Amino acid sequence: MGTPSQKSTDKLEHAIAHILQVPSDTRNRLAQYLYLYLYLYLTDEPKSL
Repeated sequence: MGTPSQKSTDKLEHAIAHILQVPSDTRNRLAQYLYLYLYLYLTDEPKSL
């Protein structure tokens, strides 16, 4: 069944939270796919990309 996951450390969680809160290229790259996902899968509008 694979190796059990371990809880992430507070240091890692803090680093991820910092990346998501501070304007940066990394945050922008993550956000562009989030909005695309929300548009494609969570709206009832007809899609044409």
